[in-house]
Amino acid sequence: MAVTSTCSRTVGSGPFWIAWFLLAMSLRGIAADLPATLTNVAQIKGLPAEKATQGHPVHVRGVITYAHAPSYALFLQDSSAGIYINPGSPEQVVAAGLRPGQWVELEGKTAPGAFAPVIEGLEAGQLPRIRILGETNLPPPIRVSPELTAFAAYENRWVEAQGIVRSMSRAKDFSGDDRIRLTLDSGTGRFRLLLPGFPETGPLPAGLVDAQVRVRGVYSSVSNERRQLIGVQLLVPGLAQVQVEVPAPADPFSIAPSPIESLGQFKPGITPDHRVLVKGTVVLTRVPLGFFIQSGEAGLWVETVKPPQVQPGDGVEVVGFPALGLAFPRMEGALYRPTGAAPLPAPLELSTDNIQSAALGGRRVTVQAQVTGLASQREGYSLSLKLGDLIIDAVAFAPGARSKLESTPVGSKVRVTGIHEPLIGEANEVRGIRVLMGDASDVVILDRPAWWTPQRLTVLLGVLLAVISGVVWFSWSLSRKNEALQVEVVERHKAEEALREVHGALLKANDELELRVIERTHELRVEIAERRRAEGVAAAANQA
Repeated sequence: MAVTSTCSRTVGSGPFWIAWFLLAMSLRGIAADLPATLTNVAQIKGLPAEKATQGHPVHVRGVITYAHAPSYALFLQDSSAGIYINPGSPEQVVAAGLRPGQWVELEGKTAPGAFAPVIEGLEAGQLPRIRILGETNLPPPIRVSPELTAFAAYENRWVEAQGIVRSMSRAKDFSGDDRIRLTLDSGTGRFRLLLPGFPETGPLPAGLVDAQVRVRGVYSSVSNERRQLIGVQLLVPGLAQVQVEVPAPADPFSIAPSPIESLGQFKPGITPDHRVLVKGTVVLTRVPLGFFIQSGEAGLWVETVKPPQVQPGDGVEVVGFPALGLAFPRMEGALYRPTGAAPLPAPLELSTDNIQSAALGGRRVTVQAQVTGLASQREGYSLSLKLGDLIIDAVAFAPGARSKLESTPVGSKVRVTGIHEPLIGEANEVRGIRVLMGDASDVVILDRPAWWTPQRLTVLLGVLLAVISGVVWFSWSLSRKNEALQVEVVERHKAEEALREVHGALLKANDELELRVIERTHELRVEIAERRRAEGVAAAANQA
């Protein structure tokens, strides 16, 4: 680890685990043998979270390195380390009149902090007791890089970084936030800078984007709720700590244009971190993200600062920062200006021989394929296409594309025109292909499938089988009913025959009874006549 003693101490950009280990071991020793009152920052930072929670008394002297009341940011550094001070409330910081460069004496107690131990007031919700002893110089800065391996050595210290400003925007983390956020490309990584003093009603500082600068500020960690480091940022007190070493061009479009295919290529003597100017024709827009342009056989994705106001067929000049992209070259933080109408580049015909070439990424292409399915994606609505043994996703971004794409029958042969996007795997292999379309007009149906598709035949056979099964069941049911009716008829005929036999027998018995009645009646008449004759004979005899 190389250390040089100049106006700013420089720590090499290699691994920092040795420095981190030595610092951790020294802090561990400090934490094991605590004095009654902690008198330097290194003692406080060496406390484990559970010991910092116990509120050990603190009495230290140091210089205020950063003070921004609205964001509850207050930092102090002594000869041993830097530390965050809990301000209690923004009003207390303002009332105390604290600002960077003040030499102060502080009394408070320890607290665990969100990532590392901090100092808080002796009473809950109160600023520690701070006595301003005078004005002094800020500490000599440590030259840093954004590598997280060095965070233990830099945490809350006054540091210095150098690089190209790639972007600038308002922070807007809370109402009335007057800070701006800068992205600084140091060559080995990027820093996020926070710089106060720019109210929303005022202008942003001019000339910083694309300038090479030297920045000084407090190296601050960004952590999650589990006290785990997830990033770093530099808290810069003001523009006085931003030194422009190489200014940005007054007119960003005045730089010499570069071919799109040259972006990202090695060129001796050329600094790749500055803006570049390219020219091309807009071939696809994705509001509000950006647009694709193409020049010759090279395509480029342009991420714009504001939602793009261009359409396919517009010629443009684009100024921005080249960025790494797996699928195709891209440009960040881009500014553009139209140059007039331009003919759209003729799309390259895709086939099974060239479709998996990563070199086609970003180019306007066209392909004939068969629709195998439809799906809704996070970015838009897509058709699944089959070309040989390959499956392609054709994605349309326009909100109204879904209704037309849904009306495309599965099995149709279509022509799709859009931007070639190879999906690159971890081993830098092409693991899939997408064609990015503007809207549904980029899909032309060439041939619709025959009505008698296998699916429809299957449905028809199912219906016929159901009908036949119904007829068979109905016939069987009717046959069972007929058999039951036949049995009932036979039984009814038998009953009727039995009734006829009984009726005949009854008639015969009735006839015999009538005959016997007639005979008996005749017999009775004869008997009565005989009796009367006998009675007459007897009466005549008596009279005689």
